[in-house]
Amino acid sequence: MDYVSIIIGIVISIVLCFFGYRLKRIAFAIVWFVIGYNIAQFLLPYVTPFMQGIDQLFINLLPFLVGILCAFIGVAIERACIFLMGIGVALLTYRYLVTYGIVELSWLTFGIAFIIGVAIGTVAVNLIRPAIILLTSYVGGNQLAATAVSLIPAINNATVYMVLIIVFATLGAFYQFKSTKHLK
Repeated sequence: MDYVSIIIGIVISIVLCFFGYRLKRIAFAIVWFVIGYNIAQFLLPYVTPFMQGIDQLFINLLPFLVGILCAFIGVAIERACIFLMGIGVALLTYRYLVTYGIVELSWLTFGIAFIIGVAIGTVAVNLIRPAIILLTSYVGGNQLAATAVSLIPAINNATVYMVLIIVFATLGAFYQFKSTKHLK
């Protein structure tokens, strides 16, 4: 295990979960990096067979590069970022639900996750402050939960994972709503 990466990931997830609204632009970059990285990581096995002749180092760096690209896009266009963040959060959740066997991987379930993401994004654009708080606390809580279940094999199951997401995201959202009342 690479403990340095794990510790950095935990710190970033905590900052995002509890200080996402205060650090809005940084939070957008982190959220979009995480979403881009996870989606690229998820799609990599399906794309790799079509990448014959491409250096293996580039293939291994591809999720990181997609994450960086998504981070730059997320910071540059805030309203569109909030809309797309709703879609990204739904697809990220879908990825974890597929990983833990709660939902079956299919085009239908992917389409449903995408439609839910569009709905979340549409609502989020109209309610920016609460949306940013809820989305950043959810993404940070999701990453904390994923890290916890991967580090502790005894709790590595879907139920514990979902409970941890709810606990972390609720704590993060509660703290952000309380601490940012005076911010616009």
